Formats: sequence, C-alpha cells, structure tokens
Amino acid sequence: MTTKLILKNYDKINIRFNFPKEYYLQEIINLLYEELSKKIFRNYADITDYSVGDKLKRKKESSRNIYVIQEIKGNMYTLSKYNDNTNFKISSTFDQLKKNFIQVKQSARGSTIQKYNDYFKEIYNSKFGFLPTHFSKKIVFIAGQNTWNNLKNKNCIPTTYLPNTREGEQTIRKSIEAIDDSIAFVTPKYEVCYEEVLKKNITIDTIIVCDTDLNSISQIIQDKSKYNFNLIVLSNENEVQHIESINLWNWQKEEMDFIEEKADKSIKISPINDCKLNQLVQHFEECMLYVSSLKMPIKLKSYGYFLRLALNALQEEQFKYLLMRLKYNQELERNEGGYEYEYFGNNNPKEALKNLILYLKNNNLKLNKLKNVILKTTKKTLFVVDIENIEFFKRNRNSNCYFITQKELKKRIKNCETEKKTIVFYSFNGLKDFNFVYNLQNDVKLVLYQPEEALYNKQLQNHTKSLETELTSEERYKICNVRYEPIIKPEVKVCPTLEQIIERLEQRSNTAYDGYKDESDSLLDDLEEEIIYRISLANNSVIELESNETVFDDKGNLIKSYRLIVGNKIRIYPKEQLAENLFQIAVEVEPDKFGMIDEHATAWQNALKDSEQQQTIDREQLYQKLKENGLRVLPATVDAYFRGQRKFPMYNTDLRAILKVAGKELLYEQIKKSKRLYNSTMIALGRGVKQELQQFLKNKTVGDILQKKKFTKETLQKFIDEYMPLLTITNKEEVGDEQ
Repeated sequence: MTTKLILKNYDKINIRFNFPKEYYLQEIINLLYEELSKKIFRNYADITDYSVGDKLKRKKESSRNIYVIQEIKGNMYTLSKYNDNTNFKISSTFDQLKKNFIQVKQSARGSTIQKYNDYFKEIYNSKFGFLPTHFSKKIVFIAGQNTWNNLKNKNCIPTTYLPNTREGEQTIRKSIEAIDDSIAFVTPKYEVCYEEVLKKNITIDTIIVCDTDLNSISQIIQDKSKYNFNLIVLSNENEVQHIESINLWNWQKEEMDFIEEKADKSIKISPINDCKLNQLVQHFEECMLYVSSLKMPIKLKSYGYFLRLALNALQEEQFKYLLMRLKYNQELERNEGGYEYEYFGNNNPKEALKNLILYLKNNNLKLNKLKNVILKTTKKTLFVVDIENIEFFKRNRNSNCYFITQKELKKRIKNCETEKKTIVFYSFNGLKDFNFVYNLQNDVKLVLYQPEEALYNKQLQNHTKSLETELTSEERYKICNVRYEPIIKPEVKVCPTLEQIIERLEQRSNTAYDGYKDESDSLLDDLEEEIIYRISLANNSVIELESNETVFDDKGNLIKSYRLIVGNKIRIYPKEQLAENLFQIAVEVEPDKFGMIDEHATAWQNALKDSEQQQTIDREQLYQKLKENGLRVLPATVDAYFRGQRKFPMYNTDLRAILKVAGKELLYEQIKKSKRLYNSTMIALGRGVKQELQQFLKNKTVGDILQKKKFTKETLQKFIDEYMPLLTITNKEEVGDEQ
C-alpha cells in the first residue's frame, strides 16, 4: 500500500512515510528499488554509438569470450576476440551488434549477463530490441551498508555502492562488475551523493532517503530546485519533526497492526463498581471545591496523595497508616484564612477523606475483586504488585499466578520471559502507565475502581485524538484523496484531585516514578507534614526516623519505623555513607532531567549568602527576617544551609523565604520543581539501595546499584558490619517536626 501511494505521488510532490520504530523498511525499499529501476531502464536507456576499442560480449555465448571493436567503416563494425592471437574476425551492422552483443568493461560469466538480460528482457524486447547498458538518469538511495546487503535482485540491476570515505570506507562496490554504467547508487551520506553524482553532472531522477542521514533532508529539498530530482523519504522515528515542502504520512502502530492482520492483544478492565464509594469520592471532591472557592482559598495539595494511596491499598495495616498520617496532617488546619475546623461543617474535606478511607478499609473492594480474579485464573498470569504486598499474596495457592513487582516485570520483558502470559495490574495513573501498558505485547487486565478506570479512559481518548490528528491531516488527504471522518465522543471526566496528583507524578524522573510503582507509599515522602520518632538504641545512640522510613529487622526484612516497638533488633540504613554518589547515578541515567538541578541548587545558596552580605546584617538578624517571611527551621539548620550541607532547603516555605528576602522570588517555581525532582529521585534510589541491601542480607548477592558503587560480597559485608550493626531498641517516642 505504501509503495503504491509513493509511486502514485512521488513525481508530483516531495513525500515522506514514517513508520513505527520497530517496523522493518527493507521490503518497501526493495519494491521501490525494483520499480524505479525498471522505470529508469524503460525511459532513460542511452542508445549510444560504439567506438574502436569497446569491449562486447555475445549474449547467447556462455563462455567468458570478450570481443573488441577493431574497425568501423560506415555501418559495418569489425570485431576480434580479446587477447586472442588467431585471425578470427566478425563483421556486423550496428543493429546486429545492439541485438546480439552487450557492452562490458571486463570478462564475465555468461550467467552474470544472462541474469541482467532476463530481468529486463520483457522491457527491452518490446521497446528497444537490444539490451541497453547506459542510462541518462539514475536513482540514489541514501542508505547504509545493511540496506545495500539486503537489496533484492541487485545482481540483476547495475548498482553502485559509494562509500563515505570520511568515515574510513574506501571500497566502491558494483553489483554487476562487467557493466560500466549504473541504474542506481547507494550511499550512506547525502554529502557523498552531492560530491560524487550531482557535482559530476550525473542526472538524478529520484533520491530515496532510507532512515539514514535524516538531518540532510532540508538541504536535499534546497538542492532539488537546482537539480530537479524527485524526493522520497522513509523513516522510523518516534517523533517526526515536520519539514516544510514535504508531505508527511505518519503511519500509526494501530494501522500497521490492522493492515498486516497481526494478532490483536487485548486490554480489558475488570471494574470495581460500587455506588457508595462513588458517592464518597464525589462528596470529597465537592468539599475540595468548597474550600478552594472560599474568600481566602485553601489549596490542599497533600490530600491527593492520600486519595491515590487509599485506592492502591489492599492490607488493613496500609489503611490504618493512612488514617494515622491524615490525622496528623495539619494542611487544612493551618489555612491562611484562619478558618476554624468547625467552620467547614459538612463541607470538611478532611472528614470526607477520612470517611472514604474508612469505607475502603472496612469493605476492601479491590482485594476482594483481586481474590476473585486469582480464583478464576486458569493460565499462567503475572500479577504486578507493590513490594509490600509480595509476601501478602504468597498465601495464594493458585499455581498459575505469579506475583512480581514492576521492576521484576521490566526485567522479564527485557529477557523475553513474559510471552503469552496475561499481566494483571491493580493500579493506573496517567500517561506513563498508559504508554507502558498499551505497548506491551501481552494481554492485559486492569482491576480498577471507577475513578481509576476514568483515568485510563481519559488517556485512551487522548491517544485516539492524537491518532485522529494524523488521520485527518491535509497531507494525508493530498496523498490518498480520501477523507477520514472521526467519531465524536463526549469528553471523559476524571476526579480533579486524582488528576492533579497524577500531573505531579508525571513530572517525576523515570527513576522516581519506577520507585513509586514498586512502593506506592513512597508518595508520602513528598509531604512536608511528617511524624518523626526518636529511637534509642542499646549502644546509647539516638536516631530520628520519619514514620514512612524503613529499617532492617533481624531477618533482613524492611520494616517501617511506625511499626517498631521496644525490644526489636534492627539495622539502620546508613544514609550519609551511601548518599554521596547516588546523585551521580541519577545524572548518568537521565542527564536531560538533571541538567538544571545543580544550577538551581547553587542559585538558592547564592541568594542566601547574598542576603547576608548585601544587606550588611548579621546571621541572627537575617534569621529573624527569614522567619518573618515563612522560614520553619531552627538557626542550626540555617547554618547548615550556609555551609552547603543540603542540596535544597528542607521545606518549600524555607526556599520561598530565602528567595523573597534576596529579591529573587521569581525563581521560586523553577527551583521548587528541581527540588521536588531531586528529592523524589534520591528517595527512589535510596529505596533501591535498601532493597539491594535486603537482597544481600537474605541471600548474599550484590545488586546492580551497589555494583556500580564498586561493592563486592566481601566489601559489602564489611560495610554492613561497620555501619549497620544489629542493635536493640531501648526506647521509642514520637516528636514533632522542626519548627
């Protein structure tokens, strides 16, 4: 279909067909190679006269005999055998020579010439009556050696490979050595085509760019006006940059699968429909709208985290922890309008959120649905679950069900270990999840609450719209002259609070997002409202742990600090010793994401130092000024800021106060974004290291991240003995966060 559309249009307009990344272009290249070569043979054969010394080969002669023109008198040509001492001579007219001989430049087997003869026989018999070997126009493929090696029938079509000598290639290769001229050229760079073909006044009929040297397209279009050739571009680009003066047809994966009749994999939703839950979600959203519409609006950014986690939770303990964190959360109570808690009445979003979480805890609709799916599973199926839920699901006795994390799933996909297995997910967010699920080659089942199902349907609708943008483009219509009429459907409405939190998740680095998918409660690490425990240990040391932080128990398992009790034996994760190089790992994995972080980290620290120097005030006076503008931390922490001991301030309010006092508040949003990106990624990497430490404590194997940090089994064991001794908890008390 593509080839037909190209051949119908290429001599009238510049045309480009882009294909999905994995699509193999060689078949289309071969079809164009053959069709355009036949066109050159048919329309641009050069009927040249002969000269004395020209070498010819008799078509029907199977030996390697070569004949040389010795004499030309009028219309009569005298030939003798090349390198032959006999007086053997042949006399022939011009027409007889054209009919019975073919001009060559060296000796060749008869079968070599016969392939060329047979391939074009139908054309030359009907049009010329002889076999041409010179052509006034050529076709040029801008393509690499792989394309050259896989050209179909190139031993029948005179073709020359022109190397890019600047990259070390030196050998010019010909598909039929005996024939001096060529119908087609192949070269990896347009620059070579320009120097070796166009500048030598060899006329080009068509240039075909084959996903090679695409940056030269604009230059090719400019040169076209001077040299008057046709242009075809074939590419495999995920994102196509539109270029003026070239008509683009961007094939979508869905179209390709349909046309090529590939087996369609399915994405099915197993919905959890519950009217009461939907009412509770709706009431919560109404309360959120109410407080955001007050005269002094209240924006509750943390509540979206609680809602997202409540919809993810499966175990009773997870719901209890959320309720505890919500109880201590003071975002609503600390509102700038000074509204009392009782003021909100039935429009209180905290109470609405608490009731929603309690309902999910008491009914656990998602867990019940998953149990039903597990019970009915009759073929090998992968269930993607939180790390916290792996042990929980191991009680399942259905041998067809395997419970793995997102990280493990990606490893299995990479190792081609998921073929023909259905994959079940019980959580869905936004675009990142959609792209991952949609591009899987497996059947997928999504076990989702109605608000999550709406998120999926929203992404599906957005994806459909992006397809329709291509299908309805004027360029497509210009190429095929058929209009596509899209089906108009109502806009999918999603829960606003969920949508906002998912927008924040989408801004995370890939490392941080993958960390969230493995441990969803890592969302709570983003919150500035913390519950902190002061833990006393048997060696008389005291540490402070945030309630969501994890430590190792005596069996090597990770346990959250809020679950610790006096008498537990634990190992503490050594942040200071392991944090030094984690940021560099992040930079290496995603350099584009982290390009501005160092710059922004320096910017706020310089602003703090400038405030002290330019305003000629001492540290204590500066501290008071910062406090007046919202600083939350103690003077000792500000001193640590000055010493550069923190990449970013502890709290966003600290960051705003520092920039405000320095007169650089316009930088706040940019630096806050970098701070969030840095923190979420460092936490995710830290959790990744903890999982690898757990792996070592349990089975003595060293994971990928620790290997990058040059740990061996011996050095890691020594590190654990020195920095992570097993200690008994002697006291635990709750303390407030730093004010």
